[in-house]
Amino acid sequence: QPPMILLEREDVIRRMASLKLAMQNNAWRRHHKDQPPTQGSVELDPNEAVTSYLQMKEAFEVGRQEFPWAYRVTYEQLLHRPDTHKQDSRPIEEIVSNYDEFKAALSDRPAWQELFNIAEAGLGRKPV
Repeated sequence: QPPMILLEREDVIRRMASLKLAMQNNAWRRHHKDQPPTQGSVELDPNEAVTSYLQMKEAFEVGRQEFPWAYRVTYEQLLHRPDTHKQDSRPIEEIVSNYDEFKAALSDRPAWQELFNIAEAGLGRKPV
């Protein structure tokens, strides 16, 4: 069995916002240290977010089942020196223009409450 790492993501809300910022500004921050952080804000669609989240979780689960010996690492654990630069380091509430509505639309889903806690704590780390 070859050595393997499964790279996952804890802060899926920031991941969604980052992807939308990149698409909106056509700024894929890979290796552009001199480029200023992306400005502006994005709207997140709750239905689109749920679909994306479920697809991501399914992919993680498939990886775990097919490669049970693999070591699970999250992007947030590797943040000390990522290969890409952050789109924006502002609080998630400032990046997502419809954050309150987005959060309210998912308030009846208990699993999402933990995701909001992670996003609001910043850097994907749970509040202590």
